[in-house]
Amino acid sequence: MDQMDEEWQQALRGGELRATGDAVGLIAAEVRRRRHRRRAVATAGVAGVAATALVAAVLSSGPEQRRAADPVAAPDPGDVLFSCADSAVDDSSLNLPDDVREQWEADLEAIEEATFSGFAVKHATVTGLGVIVLVTGDVDAAREVLEGDYDAVVVHGWDASGPSVGLDEDGQTSVVGQWTLEPAKKAALRVTREVRGFAGLAYWDSAGAILLQWKEPVPAQVQALESLTFAEGGRIVVKGVPYSLKEAGAAMNRVQQAMQSGQIAGRWTMSSPCNDGTGIEIGIDPSSLGDRRAELQEELAQIAGMPVMVVPEEPAVALMMPGGG
Repeated sequence: MDQMDEEWQQALRGGELRATGDAVGLIAAEVRRRRHRRRAVATAGVAGVAATALVAAVLSSGPEQRRAADPVAAPDPGDVLFSCADSAVDDSSLNLPDDVREQWEADLEAIEEATFSGFAVKHATVTGLGVIVLVTGDVDAAREVLEGDYDAVVVHGWDASGPSVGLDEDGQTSVVGQWTLEPAKKAALRVTREVRGFAGLAYWDSAGAILLQWKEPVPAQVQALESLTFAEGGRIVVKGVPYSLKEAGAAMNRVQQAMQSGQIAGRWTMSSPCNDGTGIEIGIDPSSLGDRRAELQEELAQIAGMPVMVVPEEPAVALMMPGGG
């Protein structure tokens, strides 16, 4: 048994992860399981916690095999310019089966119509994980009632200081949901750390999931993460993408070196992998870009070995340090 398989089996035997063959019904199964389980969520304040983060970490501990830049076909003049996706996930609507959504909406309605003693509901909403409720007053009593009798997935104390740092009701709900997804995120990072091809990790709030991006073809042991459920709730969704994060990093280095050496005209200002693993984004000082975007994207794609999106980006401004440092 190799190290990857041994870690996988140990994780399953330890009880933290549980395999199931019903990947399609994971959310519905979680609804039934959570109705008979009372869970507590850490009560730390939410002020200052980022609501959404794309984890840009390379998991492979060994060097990934270097590959030469693949030639990229020149785009047809009539083609639309390559563009990175705005986000790795689509949070425009809840990604839920209709029966699950209807049940959770009924749970929410019951909570909103009820009157409670010892605590008050500040905010309650249906999320990709279930109904999350923010309360004031006795949080422990609220958990006992709302999770036990009203099927809320998470009950957490409202942080009155949150709005002052930009975390209103929706922001705090998002943070609490992401705390709930931490075990799934940690499992995805731990179980796959010896496997090459990592391309990105993101919280997918509307699906109640961690989105794990991997270079295609996705290895079987990575794809199998979708069949795991977690005591805290949530799941892992695996998505194959064209390029790994390590490949994108190498491509960005090639472009930066080419531009800073004068091989390509223009002033480089920044580089970033595309959120959806389809290429890279290169910032160019607007004063040196002009109307050359299409031409420059083609030239840089040849150097990068993958599609390039060029954006006008002002150079970073150096901050003055106290004492002239």
